[in-house]
Amino acid sequence: MWNESLGLGRTTVTHWDATFMEAGGSSLMALHLVETIIQEFPVLINKRENLVSLIFAHSFFRVCEFISRCCSISMKSKTRFSKSISTKKVYQSKFENEFQMTVKHNYQHPFDIYTHGSVLKLPDLLPQTQFKFLWQHNLHKCVDASPLVLSGVHGFSNGCAFIGSHSGSVSALYVSNGHTVWPNATVSLPGRIEASSTLGFAGSSAVLVVGSLDGSIYGLDIECGISLCSYYTGGAVKSPGSYVYDYSFLACGSHGKLVHAIDLRSLNNMKPIWTNSFDGTPIVSPVIVSDMSQTSTPYLIIASLGGTVGCLDPRNPSHLVWIRDAKMPVFSKPLLYMDSSYKVNVIIAGVSGTIQSFSLVDGNIDWNYECSQELSGHAIFSDPVLDAQSHNVILSTNKGFLFALNVVNGNLAWMLDWTFDLNSKNLCSLNTPSLLQSDRHSLLIGTRADGLVYGCSVPSSLSVRRKAPTVWSTYHLPNQCFSSPVLYSENSNDVYIITGCRDNYVYGLSL
Repeated sequence: MWNESLGLGRTTVTHWDATFMEAGGSSLMALHLVETIIQEFPVLINKRENLVSLIFAHSFFRVCEFISRCCSISMKSKTRFSKSISTKKVYQSKFENEFQMTVKHNYQHPFDIYTHGSVLKLPDLLPQTQFKFLWQHNLHKCVDASPLVLSGVHGFSNGCAFIGSHSGSVSALYVSNGHTVWPNATVSLPGRIEASSTLGFAGSSAVLVVGSLDGSIYGLDIECGISLCSYYTGGAVKSPGSYVYDYSFLACGSHGKLVHAIDLRSLNNMKPIWTNSFDGTPIVSPVIVSDMSQTSTPYLIIASLGGTVGCLDPRNPSHLVWIRDAKMPVFSKPLLYMDSSYKVNVIIAGVSGTIQSFSLVDGNIDWNYECSQELSGHAIFSDPVLDAQSHNVILSTNKGFLFALNVVNGNLAWMLDWTFDLNSKNLCSLNTPSLLQSDRHSLLIGTRADGLVYGCSVPSSLSVRRKAPTVWSTYHLPNQCFSSPVLYSENSNDVYIITGCRDNYVYGLSL
């Protein structure tokens, strides 16, 4: 079953100490394997969450052990299996008693950053708004990454989109017309790129930071695209890092199972300021910075495939401020929310549909929501989106549903079914949407795995009943889409949507 899910047929498993992801599996393949195992061993029907956690974060041998124990089946060849397991070197982070701070950057933000899952506010929106194709740009292989859009950085007064592809190609494009910014149309890096890029700084110089599945992070000159430096994390990098302005380092995780604080200031030699092993499992969820912290320093929020969420103080990185069980692997980005009393909470969405709200200060759980009934069996890989106007967090699932929870109490607010127009449910997974808001209207702009780009109204009244969305506009890309769109506007009359597609192109649309 393991090898068949990997597309290897009924062959012998050779890497007993590899996780499913390390063996070449994807998140969707892993969930399919879970269902296959449960069909084969019905006694595991109530152990789905345990199986999900094991398959994402632990070795084939550990999965077999778990199934054997649950089914009371003795593995006669267990001794032979254990002898074939390679001994892995365990890297322990070494820290000084006190973390010596790097010089504070104090870099003021004369620029704007636009990412997927963000909110774009305009004076007004017209109900007759329709998507319009503007341009496309070839990146030579599938474009699953989401773009990073910047304006005002180093003289780029207009919006520039930075995006990479499975070919390792990275391009910088003017959002309004798709023209290339750098002298070369694309810059080639080793390894496949699936994650968004990040803006970092080396002194006063802006650096584009790109993570690759070859395990390295690359720093590019943002003005011309020249590769300046690299840093090896020990495993595939599948999420963007976060630049910590207070301490001038890039924080990121990877399949190398460490959290890294990387000094970008020495451009010819990226160096770690510190590393932390966290829970010893891969980290594919973005490490985020609590800029609106209630504390004197910004904390780092970390979530792992081992189903752990924690808070780290960069001044004392060998010690976690708090660590909690998220119950299942986490792929999506943690979301910060500040309530009216200025209390900050961290919202974590587990892959199998458990959403929890933790206090930033002490990690106590404020509320817990379990996907059930019509949402039962739905997986969450996309990032939660904060709708501050309605005090909701919006989530999307791999089975084509959008739903919203109240950020204060976790109650289900509304649910939309985006499978109403599909004959087949195989490509109904929804990527992370973005919000387009005015005083009178609120729109969700998103993409679906079959290539649909959609714009729909955010429900204004509380309704937990499943219903079809109120569609404003749709546009069909020519191939599958696993890239989350980013919105950008240079004035109130123009709204641009940038997204990737598996036909090897990145697309620019407008409203």
